Amino acid sequence: MIHRPDVVLVSIDTLRADRLGAYGRSPSITPEMDRVANEGVVFGRTLAASPWTMPSVASMLTGLPSIRHRAGRSLGSGLTFARTPLDDELTTLAERFSAAGYRTRAVSANGFVSAETGMAQGFDRFENPFSNAIGSGIVRDLPLARFVLALIPERKLGDYTAAGVTNQALAWLAEDDEAPMFLWVHYLGPHIPLRANPENLELEALQAMVQERLPTAGDDGSVIGEVFTATSHVRSGMLWLTPQDRTKLEDRYDLAVRFVDQHVGRLFSALRERHAAQRPALAALTSDHGEELWDHGHFEHGHDYYREVTRIPLIFWSPERLPAGLEVASLAGHVDIGPTLLELAELPVPSPGAPDEGRSLVPLFRRQEGIVGEGTEGQEPHDPAPPRFSGGNLYDLPAVLVEDGDWRFILRANGQEELYHVELDPQERSNVALQNPQVANTYRQLLEPRLAALLEDAKGEEAEISAETLEALRSLGYVN
Repeated sequence: MIHRPDVVLVSIDTLRADRLGAYGRSPSITPEMDRVANEGVVFGRTLAASPWTMPSVASMLTGLPSIRHRAGRSLGSGLTFARTPLDDELTTLAERFSAAGYRTRAVSANGFVSAETGMAQGFDRFENPFSNAIGSGIVRDLPLARFVLALIPERKLGDYTAAGVTNQALAWLAEDDEAPMFLWVHYLGPHIPLRANPENLELEALQAMVQERLPTAGDDGSVIGEVFTATSHVRSGMLWLTPQDRTKLEDRYDLAVRFVDQHVGRLFSALRERHAAQRPALAALTSDHGEELWDHGHFEHGHDYYREVTRIPLIFWSPERLPAGLEVASLAGHVDIGPTLLELAELPVPSPGAPDEGRSLVPLFRRQEGIVGEGTEGQEPHDPAPPRFSGGNLYDLPAVLVEDGDWRFILRANGQEELYHVELDPQERSNVALQNPQVANTYRQLLEPRLAALLEDAKGEEAEISAETLEALRSLGYVN
């Protein structure tokens, strides 16, 4: 019997592209993801739709840029969780697969990727173990609840680690059902809270973090304890991190990347076994955004658009269906992931309504005459991709970014312009807007209406945030 392929979308929260060996890290700390890259097609230039989770994920699910899907827009000057949900009138990738007869499953370890924010549209099953874990912490101080919870293993209360998320995904893949599955797996990955041991849940510590206590220095003088989540204090200037603290956090970040890599490896091992058993699979592996580790003097994400935050990995994988080890230099974006998966699954692909909406990337890596073989060995020739955009930052001065050809251009709400050459200045150290006035003017005119649209008051309904979700967002450092 010939099966339609299972389709798996793997997104890893806060993962910088440059932390993968496949994207130049040496020595590599991601052998499993590197193996996926060696077996699949790697896009070297992929732009995140936003520097934070909610708009980026919405673009992955809808193929629309942030100015069109409008998810994650501020609903006022209050707490940062007051954001517009994904509009249920928009058609999501899960809904398209469901209409084609697919079972649809999702497991997410981020409170912003939840049913309450609209991200569960089209999924038959949607699990968020992080919110479940936080929910147990809310009632932990009640005497009877504390007694009952003490009898339950922590893992049962909500295992949001990479191990727990993978376990849930593998359980769904093991279901005895002939219908194909669309599976979305969203790992928390190297997102705050950063732990000395990423295997640990430490729900008691998690509840303490919800209270946002200002950390104190330990015997070694560092404020980085077993668990660190004080990003709001760093952001506000209440907590100053020493060089020693920064080194610790970077090491923690890399440790978390290593940990999620192991469990991504478990997931893809299962997919390889299914392929050997005549259950074909295709997958995309990406992240929602990266992380600033003081590259431009800042820490965290959600407030700026430099490459450490908006350059993301993108790998497509399917044994015997896609060329192995192919590198594509053409520019891509979050918006292109859904259309590409649909075409690879031989399902109808919606036509983009505008050049900034998602297009299928399949023509760029199909082994067709005029594509493979004209570039350098193992690489595709250059393709004139349409510009890709990033917008809707969570903190600080509103801004937008366009990446196009050789250039990346940032326009901020105060009129400040930044222009960087991708190849000559990949670290974005030299702003050449004044030296290239015509280029800057062209991109400013392109971005001004997009910035104006993002500055408008959101017209959607506020997402109803439960106590569990609010505490989950607080412990992730988003609210205080």
